[in-house]
Amino acid sequence: MRHHVGEAWTLPFRLYLPRLRMLRQYVERTFLSLPYLIQSRYIISIPPGWTLSSIDDAKRWIADFRGHKAIKKEDTEVTFARSSGPGGQHVNTTNSKAVVKLSLKSSQIPSWARDALRQSPSYIRSSDSLQTSSMTSRTQGANLDECLSKLHSIILRAAMESVPTLPSAEQQERVKEFQKKEQVQRKEFKMKRKNVKRGRSAKWDD
Repeated sequence: MRHHVGEAWTLPFRLYLPRLRMLRQYVERTFLSLPYLIQSRYIISIPPGWTLSSIDDAKRWIADFRGHKAIKKEDTEVTFARSSGPGGQHVNTTNSKAVVKLSLKSSQIPSWARDALRQSPSYIRSSDSLQTSSMTSRTQGANLDECLSKLHSIILRAAMESVPTLPSAEQQERVKEFQKKEQVQRKEFKMKRKNVKRGRSAKWDD
């Protein structure tokens, strides 16, 4: 009779035991990840496709490219046409207007800047290229130089916008400190869980 009564009392507990275990696991996971969630905003985030090394290489490329001041005529498609508008009879009767087209596949354009360049007003979708024009001068050479300079500015701006910005050295040191604190907190929490489990197993053994 006693055995029957004991089973009657323990039966509901056995039914709810899996749910209690799931609840305990949920609480432990939540509180274990809490320090990480609070401090995750301090972790250095690098976009997909980038590494610290590739970011440094991109910055060096930008610094070198900035010194050129203009795109090289290589890989460009140059055409001349008659200028329109005011400027005198000479401007309207000679082919002084310059139109320069540069493919985005050119070696002068880094692959990581191409997506940003495709958002530029100078982008021609049908040919996957950039196109600029100039007719401010009476000579073909001057208008050509201005087109090459415009292309340089467009590519430089897109390249600078494409490179991820990393925290300063001081901010990176702060990140390291937070990460160290987080590791200590996680170790302490794991040790507490381990001690609790030991206490439970010892209790059941008794």
